[in-house]
Amino acid sequence: MKHFIKVKQKAEKALRENQHMKHSIADWKDDIRDMLLRVRDQLYNFIDMFTHKFIRQIGKIEYERPELKDFVGEDRRQATRLRSLEANMERLLHILE
Repeated sequence: MKHFIKVKQKAEKALRENQHMKHSIADWKDDIRDMLLRVRDQLYNFIDMFTHKFIRQIGKIEYERPELKDFVGEDRRQATRLRSLEANMERLLHILE
């Protein structure tokens, strides 16, 4: 019985001393979640900055390199061609129906 009373007293002491610690794990998890969200936001910002810079560089390539001067505006011409082909396909589908 003496052993049981000693264990009980030690358990009570441990509970009293650690009373303030009962929310530590929840606080720790909240801190980790906040950190992960900050890292995610920062990663998204890095990706957005890289994408924006990459697109700007791609746009400049055909103007800055002399061997590509014949291709200036080619994207626009191909987009116009594509729209024309789509319109023709729609007309063909309408005729076939």
